[in-house]
Amino acid sequence: MAYFNKQLQCFFLITICVLSTSCNHTPIGNSITRVQMDLSSFGVESESFPSIHANIDLISDTGYCTKIYDSSKYKDSAYALTASEIQQINKLIEHVNLESFKKHYTTDKSDQPKSTIIIYANNKKYVIEDYGLVGENPLQDLYKIVYKLNF
Repeated sequence: MAYFNKQLQCFFLITICVLSTSCNHTPIGNSITRVQMDLSSFGVESESFPSIHANIDLISDTGYCTKIYDSSKYKDSAYALTASEIQQINKLIEHVNLESFKKHYTTDKSDQPKSTIIIYANNKKYVIEDYGLVGENPLQDLYKIVYKLNF
């Protein structure tokens, strides 16, 4: 009986070890953890359109933005993204192939400011530069969410 108990204890110990290591698998997909956006409007003719600095942490479901104007007529401010907005952002970018996604966008219009989007995923950093905020989707939808544009 003592021999059986030792075998049973050994079996349980091995089972626990196997289960604990198999639970630490790498998720399939992009494994996006964070998105930083520096969306610039400086130099654009519309002084009422702000630049936005956004830090979105998809692990803790938090997103904070700072709105900065080029004109003293408007007050700078800060705001948090809602849980729904963070969920929308996650859905927009979770299936994007970041390795092949275009990293540089530009427009024919002169003097457009450079915006930078940094996506942290798969232990890598993906930097996207967008001159004039003309990048293809999902970038356009991300801009709308962060700027809180409802159209």
